[in-house]
Amino acid sequence: MGAVTTAVIAIAGILLGWAAIEMACKPCLERGRSSLAKSLNPDYDPDDELDAQRPAVTKKDEEEEEGDGDRGIEELEAGGSASIDDEKKPLTKK
Repeated sequence: MGAVTTAVIAIAGILLGWAAIEMACKPCLERGRSSLAKSLNPDYDPDDELDAQRPAVTKKDEEEEEGDGDRGIEELEAGGSASIDDEKKPLTKK
C-alpha cells in the first residue's frame, strides 16, 4: 500500500507543479502558443496582417499632400518661412 500512496503523492506533486508554472508564466506561454499556432496554420498569411495595419491611402489624401507642397514652395519663394518641426503649421512671412 505504501507504493500506491507514494505514486499518488508524486503524481499530485507533478500536477501542482505544472499548474504553478502555467499560472506564473501565462503571458509568455500564450504568446509562444499563438506563434506556434500561426506558423503551423497553412491558411495563415503574414502579409494579410501587415496589410490590415497599414492605413489606406486614398486618391484624395494624395491630392491634399501634393497641394500642400505646392503652396509651401510658393510662399517660401515670396519670402515666407517654414517650420521643420511641425509640418501642419501654416507658413508665415517674416
